[in-house]
Amino acid sequence: MGSDFQVDEWLEETLKMLEDSDSIPGIIVDKGVFNTLEDVMTRSSRNSSINQCHIDGCCFRDGKRRIDMVLAYTDKSVTDEMHLQRRSVFESELQKQGLELELEDCVDSFDGKTYYLKIHAPWNFLLTQAEAVELKMPLKQKEDRPKTAGKSKTTSTNILKNKAPQKKNPYTAIFSLSKLEQFDIRDEDSFFSQTQRHFLVWHVLSKALYDENVSHRAGIRLLLAKETYIAAFPLHDGPYEIDSDSDESEASCSGLNERQILQEEWSRPGAFFKTQPYENIRRYFGDETGLYFSWLGFYTMMLVPASVAGLIAFLYGAFTLDSDSNVTSKEICGNEKDLTMCPLCDQVCPYWKLGDSCLFSKISYTFDNPATVVFAVFMSFWATILLELWKRRQAKIRWEWDLLYPQQLEDEEVRPEYEKSANGTRISPITGEEEPYVKPSSKNLRYFLSITGVLLIGAALVMAMLGVIIYRITIVIVFFKTEEGFVKQYAKLLTSITASLISLVVIQLLNWIGKMLAKYLTDLEAHRTQAEYDEKYTIKIWFFEFINDYSLLIYIALFKGRFYTYPGDPATKADIVSRLRTDQCDPAGCLSEIFIQLAIIMVGKQLLNNFLEILLPFIQNSWKLKRAKNSEMQKENAKGLPQWEKDLLLKPASRDMLQSEYLELAAQYGFVTLFVAAFPLAPLFALINCIIEIRVDAFKLVAQFRRPVPIRIADMGIWQEVIKSLTYLAVIVNAFVIAYTSEFIPRIVYYYTNDFDNDGYIRSTLSLFSTSDFTDEDRPSIDIDNRNFTECYYRGLRNPPSSEDAYKPAPMYWTIFAVRLCFVLVFEHLVFGITSLISIIIPDIPVEIKDSIKREMHMAREAMKKAGKSCSNLNILNLSNKEALSSSNGSHNQKKK
Repeated sequence: MGSDFQVDEWLEETLKMLEDSDSIPGIIVDKGVFNTLEDVMTRSSRNSSINQCHIDGCCFRDGKRRIDMVLAYTDKSVTDEMHLQRRSVFESELQKQGLELELEDCVDSFDGKTYYLKIHAPWNFLLTQAEAVELKMPLKQKEDRPKTAGKSKTTSTNILKNKAPQKKNPYTAIFSLSKLEQFDIRDEDSFFSQTQRHFLVWHVLSKALYDENVSHRAGIRLLLAKETYIAAFPLHDGPYEIDSDSDESEASCSGLNERQILQEEWSRPGAFFKTQPYENIRRYFGDETGLYFSWLGFYTMMLVPASVAGLIAFLYGAFTLDSDSNVTSKEICGNEKDLTMCPLCDQVCPYWKLGDSCLFSKISYTFDNPATVVFAVFMSFWATILLELWKRRQAKIRWEWDLLYPQQLEDEEVRPEYEKSANGTRISPITGEEEPYVKPSSKNLRYFLSITGVLLIGAALVMAMLGVIIYRITIVIVFFKTEEGFVKQYAKLLTSITASLISLVVIQLLNWIGKMLAKYLTDLEAHRTQAEYDEKYTIKIWFFEFINDYSLLIYIALFKGRFYTYPGDPATKADIVSRLRTDQCDPAGCLSEIFIQLAIIMVGKQLLNNFLEILLPFIQNSWKLKRAKNSEMQKENAKGLPQWEKDLLLKPASRDMLQSEYLELAAQYGFVTLFVAAFPLAPLFALINCIIEIRVDAFKLVAQFRRPVPIRIADMGIWQEVIKSLTYLAVIVNAFVIAYTSEFIPRIVYYYTNDFDNDGYIRSTLSLFSTSDFTDEDRPSIDIDNRNFTECYYRGLRNPPSSEDAYKPAPMYWTIFAVRLCFVLVFEHLVFGITSLISIIIPDIPVEIKDSIKREMHMAREAMKKAGKSCSNLNILNLSNKEALSSSNGSHNQKKK
């Protein structure tokens, strides 16, 4: 049938009826309006050959009808009667809905085993389905509209423009066949975008029956799960590689397909300095992918001021390292360096000199200086402002991309796994038809088992991190026992580095295991729709990721050294958990350990993830391509394969692909905001990673993965709540890190209680211990220069051994504790108060967007009124349009048969 609109017979009959309408009571026809309708509905697709259908493998054999979706199945399922029956019913249902099908026999495939069913959506099908799903389409624009009217592009504020051609975003309204003449239909090829065509086709595929006797047995997802089909995907536009001789085309992006434009202007490494063509991304991959890259681009831009501020804080610490303001290093490396310190462990650890902590003190000061405190306050406000500005940016995107109506998202079909888990059926309260159903008793049991599993896995993850902490306690003993001078000298530093590297490996391994367990537990819960499933799965993987990534950092920042009493305390020998009380911070503080842990985990995860995201798909696709090249059924090279076979060789674009990307960004955002006081360079490393991440993710989508099926969304979903929770948590954590982990509060208290003088600060943070109080089991077997010491110092604010309350907390301990607690309360109330004020000052929806939304609604009402006047006497035709179009398809299919 080509792509011509097959309603000729219906139009002839209708026009004849209209000509005789004078004899039909109650019908008065505006023939000018109907001529417009007739003109639109009978347009031919003869010009479709001038669009991207000229690319090999993107069209039916006639070279005119473009392929909107491809279903693949193997010869194994051809001999299976059940698969044959399902496919027969399913494909007949697709044809009844108006889709056109064309089969590629397996003898022509590269492996000689795979059949490809190509699907084309003709013009009448698109119109009918667009009305059914309430798709918003562009209205005709008035010539005298205000200059500020119309939807601006999300890239309008970018400085470094790319050359990718951008389409205008006109005002839109919910599509209606009865108001057809009010929509801006210039030609069939451009009215519906590719992603809209794919969405409409997938919408029908998701609901088409494959069993005539059971109404709920429907949808391509179930058939994929049953392996009736092995794949279902929209085609890429063609090759992404650009001919090296086409320099002129590259300069203007003319003559390139959409995929090549994205490769040239977005996904290749050489385009890192260009802004992202968000509209092109959205048109090619869909709203969900476009919104992800919009968030990634916005987050990357917001990291620029944070990176500058963090770099300034770091440089301040570096340049003032040898100044008088660095009291800690000045005393540890200077006049107090010969102070004898108590052993860090029992028996095998020797006494040591305070000067041995000189390196740690300098590292700590680089990140624990007055500028760092200011930077931590700045980052608390930065995180809140980022969240508020993103709400405004997302409001603009939602209006520009027509994502304003969550209630109009795609109807959720039943998940295949839900049907397998169902232990009964019920009459749907929505459709009134029979559907699979999981009984409440079974549902409650499943939820109980799932919640129990989540808690047990969470406990196991905490135990794994506890193992790393025990490693830190025991390995330092091994390093001190070694005869190697370098290892013994830098035992504490090597302990921190090796423990951080081990935790990096453990985190990566447990994250991988956690995702599998989260999937298993979410499957166990038997969620009916994919939206419910995605939300619960996201909560689980984020819960596991949070414990994995941050538990060790939280321990070092908030708990390490807090339970240490004094050397040789008998209470620390009760059990393995009690031994954790012996884990203490360096005299210079714990901030240096947080820095080492955070730097290794954050940078290490970024490098590993980027490496795996490129390497694994490349290896998998290269292996498939090599098989295709060597196939006896395909003697030509890979470039000779049709597009549907090339795409089948690519890695499938799973629905949870973007979930992993959001998870990675959320984890990074946590590193940047939660512990930024310990690592001011975290935003800079995050910025570098995001610049790389944009191109890595872009290249994956353009070159390594199949084209994803577009999904209608309203916003970022639960990930926005994750970012919001991290933003609020960051304020609290940074308050505790500044108050309890850094030396900021103790230095301030000492300064004001010591006549505004910081001299002697380090000695004030140390307590005296009498070596005669060591038991034989605890007494060090090694002394410095074979000397016997009668006393040593340890980190803490406790009474001396001569006091009646020996080794009990000193009064200064309680003073500093009270000041720390007051600081936390004041800090978080002040920040939350100011950020609440900021959120009030900065509205979630910009005023201009509110006005534009109102104008769009006004224009839509005016257009509908105009159409209503013109077509007020064509109600019969308006009501029968869809039936007429459908019946014309059915008659055509019968002619084909």
